Amino acid sequence: MAKDIEEKRIRASAEKRKIGSWILIGLFGILLLIGLGYRFGMIGIPKARIVADIRKSQKVPESWTTAGETGKHLAAYVSYPEETAENEGYILSLYCTREGLSAGWHFRFGGGSSHVKDGIIYGQVADKTEELAYFSLNKVKAIKAVLYPGTDKEEIREIDPTKPFAMVIPGKAAPVFYDASGEELTCIGPAIY
Repeated sequence: MAKDIEEKRIRASAEKRKIGSWILIGLFGILLLIGLGYRFGMIGIPKARIVADIRKSQKVPESWTTAGETGKHLAAYVSYPEETAENEGYILSLYCTREGLSAGWHFRFGGGSSHVKDGIIYGQVADKTEELAYFSLNKVKAIKAVLYPGTDKEEIREIDPTKPFAMVIPGKAAPVFYDASGEELTCIGPAIY
C-alpha cells in the first residue's frame, strides 16, 4: 500500500515537471516570436510613443516643437525650432500601419523636402490612398483647410498661420487651403513614400 502511494506521488511529481517544461517551452517560443517580430519589422511602436520615437530616431532637439496628427493608417508630424522665425531647420516624419500580420506604427519617411519650404506638399504611402499626409512650414500663411468643399460633408480645419503644420486628411476629402485674404493655395504632390 505504501509502495502504491509512493508510485502515485512520483508519477504526479513527474507529470508536474512535464507540464512545467511545456509551459517554459511555450513562454520561450512566445518571446522568440516577439523578438523576431521586432527584428523583421512586424511589430511597430504604440501610437502614444510616435513623438518620442521621432525625437529619438531623428535626433530632434528637445527645444524643438513637434506638431502633427495621427489618422487611422497614417501619422504625419513636422518638427521645427520655435525660436527661428524663418524655420530654417525642420524635420518631416511619416508613420503608417501595415496590413497583414503586423502591429503598431512603423516609420516610413523622415527628413525634408525642398518643396515644403515654399508651400504645402502632400503624399501617400504606396498604395494606401484612404489617407494623405499634408506638410508645410506655412510660409504661405495658410489659415484653414476646407475638406469635402461644396458638399454636405464640408468640414473646416483651422490652421495657425504663424506655425508649420502636418495633418492627415482622408484621401477623398479633396482639401482646399486658404490664406487670410481668401486666396486658394496650391498643394504640391502627391509624393509616394
